[in-house]
Amino acid sequence: MRRIRDIGAAAAFAAALAPAWAEQPPSRAEWRLSVGKLVVTHQPASDFWSDPDYYVQATRWDPPLTDRRHRILVERFDLRAEEREVKSEREPLVAKKQASEIVPGPPLNSEEEERLATLLAEADEADLTCPGGDRRQGSCTRCSASDDSLPCRRCRICEALSDLRRRKAASEVVPGEPLTEDEAARLLVLTARLAELEDAISRATTELDEIASSVTGRTHVVTTGALTIHFGPTGILGVYAGDILEIAVLESDVAEDDLHGRTVFRLEQGMLDAGFVDLVMPNVRSLQLHLQPVPGRSPPPDFARRFPD
Repeated sequence: MRRIRDIGAAAAFAAALAPAWAEQPPSRAEWRLSVGKLVVTHQPASDFWSDPDYYVQATRWDPPLTDRRHRILVERFDLRAEEREVKSEREPLVAKKQASEIVPGPPLNSEEEERLATLLAEADEADLTCPGGDRRQGSCTRCSASDDSLPCRRCRICEALSDLRRRKAASEVVPGEPLTEDEAARLLVLTARLAELEDAISRATTELDEIASSVTGRTHVVTTGALTIHFGPTGILGVYAGDILEIAVLESDVAEDDLHGRTVFRLEQGMLDAGFVDLVMPNVRSLQLHLQPVPGRSPPPDFARRFPD
């Protein structure tokens, strides 16, 4: 059983191994890394009211992908900055166009005009200052009426007034000035550019997600108060011989996940051939990693042996 102890800061170790990584690039034969059993030394002190939520995250250090990710992040930042500028210039033109396309509603007929005048007079007599009624939990908030079947008289007046006032206001609305030819042409240009920017941002985000999934994987979250946690055989990350891996044990939290333990090591061919690595780090007595070749690659002759518990 291969056991690896914590070696300190991840960044310093990765930097120390960088020259060797460049001289001996990893094999393109892919293996799937999965997390078997985790044994922690103690429960986190912060989890007084509930059991801790554990998960394990694996990250492979890949300089070309890291550089590519940085370039895409810079490009996406610039795209989003331009997107904000385009939206800022486009919004007033859209608002003006929408205002010019407003269609007034039908005017009130004579009976409705008479009804509106009558209700306004009744509202004045009843000292109503609000155009709408409000009944909550079977009780009117204006007059404390508790009739479950009908609103009070004040509310009936308010509701009728609200509908007639809304329709009268809609019939009296005046459309805005239409866009000039230059404004209409500019709006078309801005709309087309905005679509291009949104598409470019979407493609950049998709590529960033693909890069992240190719260099980082994590297990599902297991909630338990036990010191031994089993994550199952599901692979979480594709790895290669020579990879520098950072393995972190974390506890999920609402504000920010808490680091329970972390270690960094180089994935040697011997570990792949063995198909099993046992890690030891602060607060972690044992973290078992399983390594399986992807379909299509012949496994080593002794790979069919049972993994140790």
